[in-house]
Amino acid sequence: MELVTLSPDVMPDVLGLSTGAGWNQTAADWLALMADSPEGCIGIACDGRIVATTTLVTYERRLAWIGMVLTHPDYSRQGFARLLVSRAIEMAHEREVRTIKLDATDQGRHLYASLGFRDEQPVERWSYGPDLPSTAVEAPTVTEAGGYLLHRPGIHAHYLGPCVADGPETAERLFRRALREIGADHYFWDILPANKHAVALARTLGFAPVRKLTRMVLGPNPAEDQSRGVSRIWAIAGFEWG
Repeated sequence: MELVTLSPDVMPDVLGLSTGAGWNQTAADWLALMADSPEGCIGIACDGRIVATTTLVTYERRLAWIGMVLTHPDYSRQGFARLLVSRAIEMAHEREVRTIKLDATDQGRHLYASLGFRDEQPVERWSYGPDLPSTAVEAPTVTEAGGYLLHRPGIHAHYLGPCVADGPETAERLFRRALREIGADHYFWDILPANKHAVALARTLGFAPVRKLTRMVLGPNPAEDQSRGVSRIWAIAGFEWG
């Protein structure tokens, strides 16, 4: 067993872990993480292959984000996830970042709580369209005065987010334009349901909730930036980005 830094050379292994778990990330998503935080993408190598991963992305000294916590089923219950997440926490502290967050599945929540994380708020994945394999769709970022919506192709669905908007009207224009201009068959949209307007908009547009995670935090937790009492976050950037 060896702790290693991930690189594009191990793409078949890491992509196999995420697709095997049923996750939506593509090779391009993995490469984006490796490019943004090359030292923060770590894994465990056993028997000549990568069998567990974790990623750490830092946003200056304000926030560190842990994601892509994966272990191959053949190597589960050996403490690999605990080792990698603990190392990610150490790296965040070495970078003088004290606020660390992640989005936890029910399966991983106990591990994170044992490492000192506490619940912050729920996160919900909403889906639109038939549950069929996704086809890659390329389209520009959707922008309006007062907001923007980024998006990207995924293994199972086209991913909508992050989206920041100054109010419900702007957000609705962004999402309606995205659905019209992207033209994919299947979409994922990850919502912080504390933004009731985002939940209502998702329902109006025909999305339905399919998965629930728990956002957890370690260390101090500054208040979320809000405008006129309504959160400006209409879609997160992804469970691996925050």
